[in-house]
Amino acid sequence: MNLLLRVLSSVTLLPIVIYVLWQGGLGFAILILLAFAVSLFEYTSMVMNQHRGWQVLSFLFSLIAAVLVFYANSLAATVVLIGTLCFFIGAYFTLNPDLPKWQFEKVCVLLFGVFYIGSGFLSIYLLRTGGTLIGHSELGLQFIFLLLLATFSNDTFAYFVGKLFGKHLLNEKVSAKKTWEGFFGGALFTVIVPFAAKILFASLSVRDIFFITIPIIFLAPLGDLIESRIKRFYGFKDSGKILPGHGGLLDRVDALLITSIWVAAYAFLVRAA
Repeated sequence: MNLLLRVLSSVTLLPIVIYVLWQGGLGFAILILLAFAVSLFEYTSMVMNQHRGWQVLSFLFSLIAAVLVFYANSLAATVVLIGTLCFFIGAYFTLNPDLPKWQFEKVCVLLFGVFYIGSGFLSIYLLRTGGTLIGHSELGLQFIFLLLLATFSNDTFAYFVGKLFGKHLLNEKVSAKKTWEGFFGGALFTVIVPFAAKILFASLSVRDIFFITIPIIFLAPLGDLIESRIKRFYGFKDSGKILPGHGGLLDRVDALLITSIWVAAYAFLVRAA
């Protein structure tokens, strides 16, 4: 039943996501912001489970910051915003020395969540909207589709190969389900599927596909394990329940949050050089 729900959720949502990505514009910006908002809410729900007031306040503040970052048209504006945020948090705790230690630590954990989640979605946003920096907008779109195909191929085939043949746990203390067999199965198809679909990436060279997919072999499982570690630390099985069969949105995009940063770095720093 759980597998059926996973398939039905994917089949229903995937065409919508692909269409919005293809169209770009305002719809794409809204999609990214909604995905960020939902993922951040799930994260704050786990981290601030016992302190609802802080949870709501931090979520609203982070969402406002995200909107400003997404609509900032320069890296300098983003750096200034982040620096200002950190400055005010530091000043607040400095001017209120009697505040308990846990409050500062919680805020630091929430800041990690904003950067952890926000940087991944921002990378996807910049790939789609910053096409002029890497040649043309269609090139950015192809980078995104290669990112999605490689990351989800890794996740999907690691799941099925691990379920069928998995015997040796990858990291028992972090995840009781991920296996080395699943890792190698996911690694194999992370490379095979994008090369098999090369016709979809007319503007990308074999070199592009190779240098993007090979790091994803390692980054995708690591992104998955990072979120698993956070959930286990705070005592949660899933980050949420918004996606039937998958759990929360953060459960679905955990690997993508890490792999998207690598693809954006390659596109803007290597490909555009």
